[in-house]
Amino acid sequence: MSMAEIIPQDVRVRGFKTIAFAAALYLGLRLAGVHRLVADDAEGLGALLQIIGTLYSVVYAFAIYVIWGQFAAVRTKFSKSLERSRIWSYSASHCRMRRATRWCGRSEPTLAA
Repeated sequence: MSMAEIIPQDVRVRGFKTIAFAAALYLGLRLAGVHRLVADDAEGLGALLQIIGTLYSVVYAFAIYVIWGQFAAVRTKFSKSLERSRIWSYSASHCRMRRATRWCGRSEPTLAA
């Protein structure tokens, strides 16, 4: 497979534009001498960025944990409602629905009848 088949052209163009803008911004800031303003505080700024990154990762992990818990709760309620409504019978069409709701945690869903 070539890159053109994997990444659409509009995405590649947008990525190139983003990289070009970042390079132009860096060049502009470097020529303006902004790097000299923060040269003495490089270690402090590095520590600040590390603290911000650590806090961001903790908040992100918590959000994923909460969302996964909500997903599991909804899946459990959905399964219970299917059991109550007797859709869990063993006819061919209902067996397909049963398999479709049990794929979570596997590598891919099995929907073959």
